[in-house]
Amino acid sequence: MQQADRSDSSASVAVQVIDGLFSSPARAHHAVQFYESEDFLCDVVARYLDGGLRAGEPAVLLITPERARGIFERLKKGDYDVEGGLASGQITLFDARETLGKFMVDGMPDWDRFKAVVGVVLERSAAHGGHRRVRAVGEMVDVLWREGNPQAAIRLEEMWNDLGKSHSFTLLCAYVMGNFFKERHGDQFRRVCETHSHVIPAETWSSSDDPEVQLREVSILQRRAGALQAEVKQRQELEEALRDALANLRRSHERRQRRRRPDVDRA
Repeated sequence: MQQADRSDSSASVAVQVIDGLFSSPARAHHAVQFYESEDFLCDVVARYLDGGLRAGEPAVLLITPERARGIFERLKKGDYDVEGGLASGQITLFDARETLGKFMVDGMPDWDRFKAVVGVVLERSAAHGGHRRVRAVGEMVDVLWREGNPQAAIRLEEMWNDLGKSHSFTLLCAYVMGNFFKERHGDQFRRVCETHSHVIPAETWSSSDDPEVQLREVSILQRRAGALQAEVKQRQELEEALRDALANLRRSHERRQRRRRPDVDRA
């Protein structure tokens, strides 16, 4: 129960951060939500969309059918008419994988094709009801990362930023935290964060306003980071010791072989 309450609180805070972007005069915003649970992410996205949809704002969803079902179920529970929104054009829904197929070239996104596909979608959506800004949700980068193509995912994030120079939208991207649990993912994680104007942590982060709770949370994270660094250093030392042992064993074997060779020649 406590975990569920914490997840619900984190979802509320995430939506508050994203909704706050709409009060800014900037043309485009690009936020990333990290998550561990699909249920948590669907909660965040549904709440993010619900406020705009009820105000008549258009929404563009570039997501997988599986995630669409989870988001639409939550919108319906909130008494939003999803079918009506789709029929009227207030909600524009595209399959993330199919959309990727329209602008990927040799494993990387092509700018001209991306602009022709996604840019046009945003323009048409913005024309709905005469609204200036579109609420967009993108799963394409998460799909690319899961498929083992992080370089393409980061390039796509950069293209979204370039598109924001000529189009007005607020984009919410998301990555499952499991993508970044290995040591080699550190630089990639930082690069993902750098391509976004706002970074929102996963649901295990404490959303408490209590400074003592926040300081305790930071201390726990620092301890985990320190323990991980020590573990990495120890592993590197063990690997180096193993390499030295194997090299010594190989040299010893070669010496024995050289000593035996004269006996074999005399025989």
